[in-house]
Amino acid sequence: MFFGSTKGAKPYDDRNFGTTVHWPNMNLDAFPHTFLSDVPLSSDRSLDDPKIIDELEKFQPDVVIGYGYVQKMQQRVKKWAKQHKSVHGRKILYYYISDSEMHHHESWLKRSLKSLYLPRYFSGIDRFLSVGNSNEFYYKKHGANTDSITRMHFSIDLKQYSLAYQERVTLRANARRDLGLRDNDFTLLQVGKLVEWKRQRDAMDAVAKLPEFLNARLMLAGSGPDETALKARAAQHAAGKTHFLGFVSPTELPAYYAAADAYVHCSSHEPHSLAISEAIYMGLPVLVSHSCGSYGPYDDVRPGSNGFVFRTGDLADLCKKIERLAIDPDLCQRFSRSSHDYAVEAQRRAHGQFLVEALTADGLL
Repeated sequence: MFFGSTKGAKPYDDRNFGTTVHWPNMNLDAFPHTFLSDVPLSSDRSLDDPKIIDELEKFQPDVVIGYGYVQKMQQRVKKWAKQHKSVHGRKILYYYISDSEMHHHESWLKRSLKSLYLPRYFSGIDRFLSVGNSNEFYYKKHGANTDSITRMHFSIDLKQYSLAYQERVTLRANARRDLGLRDNDFTLLQVGKLVEWKRQRDAMDAVAKLPEFLNARLMLAGSGPDETALKARAAQHAAGKTHFLGFVSPTELPAYYAAADAYVHCSSHEPHSLAISEAIYMGLPVLVSHSCGSYGPYDDVRPGSNGFVFRTGDLADLCKKIERLAIDPDLCQRFSRSSHDYAVEAQRRAHGQFLVEALTADGLL
């Protein structure tokens, strides 16, 4: 594994979270890796380091897997893999991962530019690794054929979440006790930075608007620039119904998934949320806005099977979907089982099976 920088491997100041962030469960000792830079560089389109070519020349891989097309380093690596055969007489396959999707709104100009650029860029890719239905539709729209796509899924910390799922009853009881939640409180959870496009305000307003007999409550895990405004909104419209958890370490998150009765994701743009992948592994029904990329007939959220899709920003639609879950424990249980069963299979693929299938399809196994 070649990393363009140490961002994420060491604590760093995150502008959107508004705090110092540390991901303690990366387990870097578990696999060989190289940091091209020892400083936490920005992961925007400027990320690049010519040393990656020297490292690849020494390593001589049969397959290179890149993420996205925006960063200069990814473009450099793809070009190297394509040119390698003409120089060394041996083809190196280039696999491509992204979480791009077609659900969120984009300007006519941006979509037009992509329709011109991406078919040419995608023509040099040997295999596309997809994370869901919308992601696959995006690939196909821009020139990928079905035979060149292998379903991958994004991986979660399977060791941690397997243990948490086994202990979910205890984790739930402890977390709800600490938050002062009653047994009959129907509690929603949303995880993410407190920023405008995550639209946590929609979940807060829905909880405030729902009938009192439902005892609807909301947990918000995250911090960020909208925190002060959201707390003021909660005090005005949903006093006592919204619990602000602050920035939650990844090692502590499973307890809050266990404490919830359903997961809600209101974002106006969310390609393929890792939090939803974690939530379904913990057996949560999911309510997701139609602007997100995590739903489809075979995806993390399968409408009517383990959750519902609501129209982004439509408070009445969101309230109606929450109420359907809150008044029907049997439906919640059915959705819960469906979520976890799907997640177990998805993580089996994410933790290696997808690569076996891809390499077999390309004659390397």
